[in-house]
Amino acid sequence: MLPRWLMAMFVLFQEAWSARRDAHIRFLKLQVEILQSRLPGNRVIPDPLERQRLLKIGAEMAHVVEHTLDIVSIKTYRRWLREEQCDRQARK
Repeated sequence: MLPRWLMAMFVLFQEAWSARRDAHIRFLKLQVEILQSRLPGNRVIPDPLERQRLLKIGAEMAHVVEHTLDIVSIKTYRRWLREEQCDRQARK
């Protein structure tokens, strides 16, 4: 068992990291919002390579992307995920 003071230090570091991570996410989301406002039209259509990149990073988060996904809707993301899973099963 860890000493209480060491456990307290771990908790403090975790909280500090969490606040920094949240600020980083807000910063990235603001950048996306700014870029989307400068694009003509109301949609951004990612190409297949961009979809794969989004799905790959989403997999690192167990595809829990509802709060960070801004470029496409969550329905679209889930459809891509289903299509990728069907493709994998078809290859087997």
